[in-house]
Amino acid sequence: MTGGGGTAGSAPAAGGGTAAHNSVTGGTHGTVVQAGHIEHLVVHQAPPPPDEVTVAPPWGRRGTPLRGRGALLARLRAATGTHVLYGLGGVGKTSLALETASAFAAGGAPVWWVAAQDSGRLAGGLRAVARRVGLREDEPAAGQTADLLWERLAALPGPWLLVVDNADELALLDGPGSLAAGTGWVRAPAAVGGLVLVTTRDGDPAAWGTGPELHPLGALSGAEGARVLADRAGEGAGPVTDAELLAVRLGGLPLALDGAGRYLTSVAERPAFLRTPGEPATYGAYLAALGAGDVSLDGDGTLARIWAVVEARGRRFGPDHPDTLAARFNLATLLEPAAARAELTAVLEARTRVLGPGHPVTAATRAALTRTLPG
Repeated sequence: MTGGGGTAGSAPAAGGGTAAHNSVTGGTHGTVVQAGHIEHLVVHQAPPPPDEVTVAPPWGRRGTPLRGRGALLARLRAATGTHVLYGLGGVGKTSLALETASAFAAGGAPVWWVAAQDSGRLAGGLRAVARRVGLREDEPAAGQTADLLWERLAALPGPWLLVVDNADELALLDGPGSLAAGTGWVRAPAAVGGLVLVTTRDGDPAAWGTGPELHPLGALSGAEGARVLADRAGEGAGPVTDAELLAVRLGGLPLALDGAGRYLTSVAERPAFLRTPGEPATYGAYLAALGAGDVSLDGDGTLARIWAVVEARGRRFGPDHPDTLAARFNLATLLEPAAARAELTAVLEARTRVLGPGHPVTAATRAALTRTLPG
């Protein structure tokens, strides 16, 4: 008897004879073979075909120039080891990773981009990277792909970049081992010139361990946000002062700024007779519409996504956890600026209590409070 093409050896029959040799070839799913006695059974089960994944960077998502991240971008271009970009959704983590990838590719370095939203795409992408660096399909034993992948990466000459994008569920990065212990899917590369760049909403130092370097991404300043708006909407949308006021009102969140700029561009491109009466076409008018509570301006779903983050953080960490409070702050900034300062102050107090006043994350929050909401 076989499963998937294996054979069972002959069995002695009663009375000293030899039983007929039982053999099945070809596919055997759902097949039953009767045998009086089996001495040896070999079953070969073909592995399921791997899911199709791509490890090519999503170059098509590059758009307007990256604003407000120049210093960190320059640092990442020269960096090695494992670096983690963390912050709320829409703060520009993926955009910064994509610009870093562009710089590496322009210099001739290999770049791999692995999506980490779920275990299938993460594991499939990293296995694809392993094959790109020389690991054969039949080479790894069960559970050893991660070890062999990092051995191959350590042996690579010259610079290279591995981006692991949207790794919000850190448990997935444990893989066969532990992220914090350096035995998971994501590790610190031993190769000189190798850079691993991870984007995530979770910047908990305890979860990441001592290997990676953590970089919090916060809101853009009013001036930086105004440049993002102008990149999309152009000079015709109003003066720079109005753009800065709108940028502050939108919390300096790049995703919200990009959405507002796209909205104003779409209005400007339509003839006047096709516009809805009162439809904002300038920074000032958009700001006034936000003040009036016109949530229809959330055409790209930015507010809905931030609210989903608030709810998810609340379920996972509790309503008073620093990360939950930070998500609430972003939503408050967009909807009710008078409440935004109280929200960020609550974030600062929570992080001071949990992490300590001298922790880098606490210091970054304090700086954001001073820069984004002065007074």
